[in-house]
Amino acid sequence: MLVVPEPGTLQEALCASVDALERRQANEIPEATIDRFIELDWLEWYGGTLRLTTTGQNIHRRELALSRANSDLGIKSRLNPSSTRRP
Repeated sequence: MLVVPEPGTLQEALCASVDALERRQANEIPEATIDRFIELDWLEWYGGTLRLTTTGQNIHRRELALSRANSDLGIKSRLNPSSTRRP
């Protein structure tokens, strides 16, 4: 289960949250993390479901691109391999 992210790990927590949302397991995302991402306009409630905002999608895509670029250069990724699949 995720914990409330430190400032330097927000992007990592976002990637893990996206993975949980894709698996329809939003219950794995702590309420404090959801609240923080809503404050940042990365997530929103829509018709009773939690989803990424355009800002959240852009940040997630940027993190995936950075992870792929780093792996091409042989640099260890900050992201979990399961959350680096293409949307």
